[in-house]
Amino acid sequence: MDEIYWHKGLKRITTQSSTLISSSRYLNDARLREWISTEALRRNGRDYPFLYGLPTMIRALDESRDIDRIDALFAAERKINPALDRWLDERFVSRYTKADLAANPEGSIGRRLFDYMDANGFELELDPRLQADPDWKPTTDFEYFNLRSGQTHDFDHILAEVGFDFMSELYPAFFRIGNLFRHLGEELAGELGVLQMFIIWPWVMRTILHYPGAWEAMWDGMMKGYAAGQESAPVFLVRYDDILHLTPAEARERLGIVYRGGADTTRESALWAEGKATHKV
Repeated sequence: MDEIYWHKGLKRITTQSSTLISSSRYLNDARLREWISTEALRRNGRDYPFLYGLPTMIRALDESRDIDRIDALFAAERKINPALDRWLDERFVSRYTKADLAANPEGSIGRRLFDYMDANGFELELDPRLQADPDWKPTTDFEYFNLRSGQTHDFDHILAEVGFDFMSELYPAFFRIGNLFRHLGEELAGELGVLQMFIIWPWVMRTILHYPGAWEAMWDGMMKGYAAGQESAPVFLVRYDDILHLTPAEARERLGIVYRGGADTTRESALWAEGKATHKV
């Protein structure tokens, strides 16, 4: 390789810092560098839980982000996006229970979520802060957006009918990113997609390196999910509590959500997880 060609234009910048420093606040954090390098390069050995480093990564990400800038982006978007402005003013928070989900008809999105949780022994956790204090409410637009994204994530799986195995995470993740970039300004959409990228994108490299048999299923989910998100109404504004009784098809029609899912990726997920798990852990 011609190193002279590839190194052309390099400018050496000096600093008095005795530690690594960069113009990227993400690169400056050793915890984020460790997360990316580990998650992108490792195999999926069961000696190391799939999301073991997630709490540390999220803490580092929160400490690295420019929250004032994100709040300013929300304020600017609210001035030109009446639907978002109303949604943020309402500050609706889901408080349904597992029993509430079970009371819905067979085949409905509420009952499907209950059946999945019940089959795997999962308990409903809408947010730990609500469990500690039922009267707790988010104080900023960004905090509220993150709360609602967590509360509604499983419905992205159900409406796309893609299941809950590992490869099925790609469709909902890229659906959300496509949807954000369709309905919000690019700077705000980018900020709101950062966590998704830190979690999901290392999977892409890991799959090519170690599990090429799962690559086409992964790519299919990414492409179809993004396209559906671009073509759908703003799903992040949805109050699912009002439509738990509807089937996925009925809910998609009511909400203006495009259907491109339905793929069975159980085999690819088992391959990706080295045959030891076929659902999220």
